[in-house]
Amino acid sequence: MKLFRYIAAALTLLPLSACESPMADSADHQAYRLIEQRQRESLGYSSQSQLDRESSPLAITPEAYGKTPHTTNSLPKSISDNSATQPGDPTTQPLSPSSQPVGNPLDQVLEAVGSNFPDLDKMPELPDFPRAIPKGKSRLLFNLDDSFNFALANARDYRSRKEDLYIAALNVALEHHQFEPRLFATTEATVTGNGEASDYATAFTAAQTVGVRQKLPYGGEVVASGIARSVQQLNDAVTTGSSADLVLTANIPLLRGAGKVAQENLIQTERDLIYEVRNFERYRRAFLVQIASAYYNLINQRAQVINRFQSVRSFIFIRARTEALFDAGRPRVTQLDVARAKQSEFQARNDLTNTIEQYELAVDSFKILIGMNAEQALDMKTQYLKITPPSITDIEAVAIASRLRLDLQTTRDRVDDARRANKVAGNNLLPDLNLAASAAVHSNPAAKSFSPDSRNLDYAAGVVLDWPLDRVAEKNSYRISLINIERAKRTVEQSTDTVAVEVRSAVRRVRQQIYLVALQKKNIDLAQARKEFADIQFKNGKIDNRDYVDAENALVDAQNRFAQAVASLQIATLQYLRDTDQLRVDYTGKLIPPDLAQGVKTETQPLFSGPATKPSTQPSTQPSSLPSSPPPTLPAAPSLPPG
Repeated sequence: MKLFRYIAAALTLLPLSACESPMADSADHQAYRLIEQRQRESLGYSSQSQLDRESSPLAITPEAYGKTPHTTNSLPKSISDNSATQPGDPTTQPLSPSSQPVGNPLDQVLEAVGSNFPDLDKMPELPDFPRAIPKGKSRLLFNLDDSFNFALANARDYRSRKEDLYIAALNVALEHHQFEPRLFATTEATVTGNGEASDYATAFTAAQTVGVRQKLPYGGEVVASGIARSVQQLNDAVTTGSSADLVLTANIPLLRGAGKVAQENLIQTERDLIYEVRNFERYRRAFLVQIASAYYNLINQRAQVINRFQSVRSFIFIRARTEALFDAGRPRVTQLDVARAKQSEFQARNDLTNTIEQYELAVDSFKILIGMNAEQALDMKTQYLKITPPSITDIEAVAIASRLRLDLQTTRDRVDDARRANKVAGNNLLPDLNLAASAAVHSNPAAKSFSPDSRNLDYAAGVVLDWPLDRVAEKNSYRISLINIERAKRTVEQSTDTVAVEVRSAVRRVRQQIYLVALQKKNIDLAQARKEFADIQFKNGKIDNRDYVDAENALVDAQNRFAQAVASLQIATLQYLRDTDQLRVDYTGKLIPPDLAQGVKTETQPLFSGPATKPSTQPSTQPSSLPSSPPPTLPAAPSLPPG
């Protein structure tokens, strides 16, 4: 029959309807549109929020289904043979108290750690900085803009936060779908038979049900469906027949579950999406401030490395000149001066080595922060933001933060959520009084056709009352909802006070760093003048190397302190803007200071038109492919306060 051919055709189309990629595309389309709309409604602009996505269907290996994944506990022989020590090597075994050697403690230490040390009777060359990279590799050179751009595309934590925003949008899309007409269809095929008493009657029955259900905005649901059945005889004992039904049912609550409470899930998920938009935007701003802070710390550490190089070269000059004067028999130069000069050089080289190691470790940590491969060589170049430090009172700053802080606005909105939850809990205390109605039109059984006959109409309507005799759980929920309202209010009070403390601290930190920059600028001028005077006096033999070393150390210390003060002022200003939520970030990831944010038309996110492409987690190996020109809001160096 035609019905069976239709069923077979539908079954062949099932694999096509289960295709994964179009489903993911549809989810992306809904989620990205919702995110963009809510960002514009709550923030006034949108940000890049598309996710990476693997191709569908995903490739999977047989090992993924293994119940006991393989665990590696040993190295290949080619690697283990090259190890510095082998199990049982005496150098790796602790010494028992009775076997402790006697003699020079320094010799004991050298014997314990080995003797493969460079001979420093002849001073080695200064280390390379940055270190040489393997042949065929290249080093990336990042300024602040490059760091921002790379982090927004590759930082792992940032991508996770975008996924949280995406999931919140999917929840909203699902709740919207619950209040849309939803189609359903089922196909059933059954073989039935009876035993000997019925002469082994056997029949094949096929039934197809299609329909649509609609959830009502103020509670209840309406369902319309059509059912077609066909019975095919398998022997003479069963008669072939066909029938069809059209059914309309409705179930509408009149007390419990009626009214606005029916939309509670939709309302809450919509508000949760706004909260997530705010959270993501605050995170995005704070994340870029975190990147900037780490970047300026690197710039400061790199400046210290350069200062250490200059210091070592100065100490090499001091040691060489002291040795030359001692060899020439100058009466004021003694063997003690020569030893002191050599020790100063050793200490300077030691400090240089430690400073380089600290910088390289900080660079590796920075790579993890921005999502860069740890094996990629990276160095930093200086770029300062043109952000004027705020000149504002504590009271004014707190007032700004109280108005603009997105997390504080969300905390206040949570009070309304708690009050609304209380109304829902109160509604759950009511009895269940539901209106139930149904109507059905059947086909004529004698006609053996699928055509419904209006004369075969059945209908029913009535109300069902379920008395609220057991409402202990609902009573407890109602009381808890009252407690949650008070908790939400206290959270607002605490958050307001916490924000005020953070903002006041941020303002004081900016003032402190402004003073320290001016102080260290004066300090570095004095140290430079002292060093120049010490150069002249030392060359004329009027001071010994101790005074010269003191002047050299004072200059290096002043340079390091000034670099630290400048970096700290930039960081403190960004943190103040972050804590008051005055900082803005455009679609491309550029920081926009508050004095430039008004009237600035930021780039907007294009509407989603297809699946997002996954950005590469590997940086470009050519520095020339990175942004080369800084934006017009970024000068070469920060301005200093007068005096």
